[in-house]
Amino acid sequence: MNQEHMRESLDVARSSGTILALVASCMFLAGCAMAAHKAIQSARGGISDILVIEPIQSLDRYDTVDFVPLENDVGANLSETVLEELNSRIKRELIIRNIYPPRGRVLVFSGRIIHIETTTLHKEAIIRVKLTDYATGNTVGIANITGEAGGVSDLDDVANGLADGVAALLQQGKFPQPRP
Repeated sequence: MNQEHMRESLDVARSSGTILALVASCMFLAGCAMAAHKAIQSARGGISDILVIEPIQSLDRYDTVDFVPLENDVGANLSETVLEELNSRIKRELIIRNIYPPRGRVLVFSGRIIHIETTTLHKEAIIRVKLTDYATGNTVGIANITGEAGGVSDLDDVANGLADGVAALLQQGKFPQPRP
């Protein structure tokens, strides 16, 4: 009876070990998948994230966007050249979506660069975006958009991440799809 009991205990231990190995493998693979996803996004030219500060009202009533160039709130940490490039990338994103220049019912897009960080292996910029109804002057949403890039990337990749974040913010607010 002791041998039978020992066999059962050994079977239980093997099953538990197999289950633990499976759980550990799943956790490892999930971590690898997340790292691979971030690496792919970075390889595309930066990633973005949106933090809504004041809820974005539905943007489906607007036809186009009037882009007011971003202002620099970080001083000497951001050169005039990089600021121009960031503004250019965002404006280009709006043009690609065929919602700029403004016509019809207009949403005003304005903002300020509130944070910038550049280290050897990490670049990041955060812009505070304000969306305003042109006709009424009412605010229809405020959000922070973060653009970041890792590795040996440059601020170009951060600019791409910010432009992607602007597009995502408009999509999140249900801004009409690009027109031909």
